[in-house]
Amino acid sequence: MRKLFALFLLVTIAVNGQEIDDLKTNWNDYNQLIKTGEIEDAMTYVNQGIFEVLPKEQMVDIMKSIFETPGMEIQFKEQEITNFNDPKVINNKTYLLFDYYQVMDMKLESVTMEDTDMQSMMLSQFQKQFGDDKVSYNKDTNFFKIKAVKKALGMYDPEIGDWRFLTLEDGQRFLLEKFLEEDVLKLIYP
Repeated sequence: MRKLFALFLLVTIAVNGQEIDDLKTNWNDYNQLIKTGEIEDAMTYVNQGIFEVLPKEQMVDIMKSIFETPGMEIQFKEQEITNFNDPKVINNKTYLLFDYYQVMDMKLESVTMEDTDMQSMMLSQFQKQFGDDKVSYNKDTNFFKIKAVKKALGMYDPEIGDWRFLTLEDGQRFLLEKFLEEDVLKLIYP
């Protein structure tokens, strides 16, 4: 009996390890597409249920507008998954909630190197949003460095064969309730 349990445990650990490796690969592919501005291609890695609430074209336009905002330059730097919850299987799909961080450099045309009041105001705003220790300002380059710490939900559907993602934001629950099952919502909002 012990040997059978040990074998089951070993197989479970190996499967979970492969799931996490696959998730990381798909997550990195997704983020690389966003980083290079290939937003339409990145949408293949998004949980398709969101498009029932927010049409894909509209989501692409919103994301592209971030990159094309006049007077703002964003450079996405490193990102890393930092913590995984245990995977849960719900209706034949595997869900995995995880924490990650994304470092980005942001330059605002309205914030000049000479305008210390504007620098201080923007630094304060970003620190309120992301945390005091997550934001800095480089006077030499005129860039704000922001380390955004967030949560995401991965979903693996064996019929698709890849992971799909939802980045989770405050105030988003009402949208998620429109297309996620109650058991999946409980993973996000215990």
